[in-house]
Amino acid sequence: MRFTRSIRWRLQVWHGIILLAVLGGFGFTAWKLQQQRVMKSLEERMHERHMHVLRVLRDTRPSREEGRGYGTGPARREEVPPREAARSNLAAMQAEISGTPESVAVWWRDGELLAGTNPGASPRDAGLPPQQPRLLLKGSSLEIVSSTPPGEVVRIMRDVSAELADLSSTAWQLAVAGAGVLALGLAGGWWAAGRSLRPIATMSATAERLSAGNLGERIPVPDRGDELGWLAATLNAMLKRLDVSFAQQTRFISDAAHELRTPVTVLLTQTQSALRRERPAEEYRQSLEASQRAAERMRHLIESLLALARLDAGDQPMKRLRFDLGRATAEQMELLAPLAAARGITLQIELIALTVEGDPDYLSLVIANLLTNAIHYNKDGGNVVITLRQEGDAVLLSVADTGEGMAPDTVGRIFDRFYRADQSRSLPAGRTGLGLAITKSIVEAHGGTITVDSKQGAGSTFTVCLPLPKAEPLPAA
Repeated sequence: MRFTRSIRWRLQVWHGIILLAVLGGFGFTAWKLQQQRVMKSLEERMHERHMHVLRVLRDTRPSREEGRGYGTGPARREEVPPREAARSNLAAMQAEISGTPESVAVWWRDGELLAGTNPGASPRDAGLPPQQPRLLLKGSSLEIVSSTPPGEVVRIMRDVSAELADLSSTAWQLAVAGAGVLALGLAGGWWAAGRSLRPIATMSATAERLSAGNLGERIPVPDRGDELGWLAATLNAMLKRLDVSFAQQTRFISDAAHELRTPVTVLLTQTQSALRRERPAEEYRQSLEASQRAAERMRHLIESLLALARLDAGDQPMKRLRFDLGRATAEQMELLAPLAAARGITLQIELIALTVEGDPDYLSLVIANLLTNAIHYNKDGGNVVITLRQEGDAVLLSVADTGEGMAPDTVGRIFDRFYRADQSRSLPAGRTGLGLAITKSIVEAHGGTITVDSKQGAGSTFTVCLPLPKAEPLPAA
């Protein structure tokens, strides 16, 4: 059933079990203490009556000499008291307790009943030996039985039905009071559980609206600092990140489609033009060359998109080798030196031998992307300065150019995919607008960071920070 899976019902059941256990334990303890108090009071009164009977028997003895006697005193020898005196004193005592719930029965040494009110059979008939007083509860009767050293048997009985009825009444009162407290506790628990879980219902309603596609929805955060308030704030932060991520994904897909549309249009235009009428061989060649350039651009763009997807998913295998980052930087500078020389750009290096841990191919791609950007967006005759140094436990690689620089809003988005500082201009030939995005993903996959410092008219500086390798040896590159 559905309600058995409800958190509110499960909380209520556990609350009820705990409350019932607490109330039951408290009620039972209270009743037990009351029973012990009543029984202790009855026991004290029974022992008083028992000692009174023993005193009566002792006082009936006219003289005591050395020999065997009563109680725990020194051994005595005594004359046997007349039975009539004992019977007379016991009769006077019974007259005093007439009308009380107590009764006394005394048997002489030979088993003759001296006094008693409905005493029943003599304990001596059952072979009761001399012993200390013994208190017993039989049904609704409480009795104390003992035998004296000379041989008399004493039984004190008391009807405790009234006291037992009072204890039963007390138990019912405690049960009724406990049931009332349990009902109030369950009602309060139901209300408290509903109030505590109300924000969850609000979260569920918000989640339903989010599943309908309204990513702008947010969970109302109650003005409280409890766990549900923290959860709502955390979920809202997550929803904000998801909203931004989905917006970026949508923009990314739109930009990718836009970038792919241009080479596809070139391919279609060239092939349609070539198929429309007969042309000279040279024109066919030109059409094929244009189609090839468009296809190369598409291939490069698709490869870049695939690399980004793998880096985002963590599926791109990364080698963990140690190699000299200064040497890798110098190699990339040699490869790009002709591109810089074509525009009169000077490459200045400040490199030292520093060992890093990672994938040499991917980190070389990072260096190549930064150097290519520094050359493409530099001014003719400008400078590019590459610096490699160590600071603490990190290796810093900086690439600075003397280009036009970027505005502050552009700096904040320079690593976005397909982002253009000037949206009205197309990307340079052979470039996709994904280089810095790929560079950032590669650096972060190596546990590093990349930052940019740029001012309009003063150029830009990109800085890659990578951790130094650990002490354990790794395979050489």
